[in-house]
Amino acid sequence: MRTLRTLLLFFPLLLLAIVSCGKRNDGLPALQRVALLANTHPDSAMALLDSLRDSIFLQPRSVRMYYDLLTVKARDKAYIRHTSDSLIRSVLRYYERQNDKKHLPETYYYAGRVYSDLGDAPQALNYFIRASETADGKDYDLLSRIYSQIGTLYLYQDVYDKALPVFRKCYQYNLLEGDSAGMVYAIRNIGRTYRTLDQVDSALHYYPKFRSILV
Repeated sequence: MRTLRTLLLFFPLLLLAIVSCGKRNDGLPALQRVALLANTHPDSAMALLDSLRDSIFLQPRSVRMYYDLLTVKARDKAYIRHTSDSLIRSVLRYYERQNDKKHLPETYYYAGRVYSDLGDAPQALNYFIRASETADGKDYDLLSRIYSQIGTLYLYQDVYDKALPVFRKCYQYNLLEGDSAGMVYAIRNIGRTYRTLDQVDSALHYYPKFRSILV
């Protein structure tokens, strides 16, 4: 009986410790699972997010904001077109007020993706540039994606002279990351940009690299 009373006495303290650990690690362990799934299995990530929808409102605001960021990320990774900026704007406001250096770069990146889908190229470019300025220099995956998006925006706006060095940066980060698929797309974009600049010889220079990656 004494053992039972002791357990009942310490259970709230144990629960508090678990919750506190969760706060230091972006909340629910399930959200960490979502973060991993979003990159490779976005449909599974969205299903898990949906299963957490009702319980997430009981969590601290920091957890709810991370949930919203992951929602935007999973939808983007699943190629679901963004039709509103309301969710990403609230996430942006929160992380900017917190000066959260961990989550701000990715938040800026997905703000750029949202505004790209909404057809607001200047706003999208602004957020991609902010993402590049705040990203960890060793986060090669994020940096390659940022520069790919910046280059694509320049390309669609016919600003080819600016697109070229950006795509080269993208390629370098793909190389550092060891992302062969990313390198293929970066080389394709570099070649396409050279072609639009009527620099066919320079474009042909990159095609052997393209073939060597595919082999």
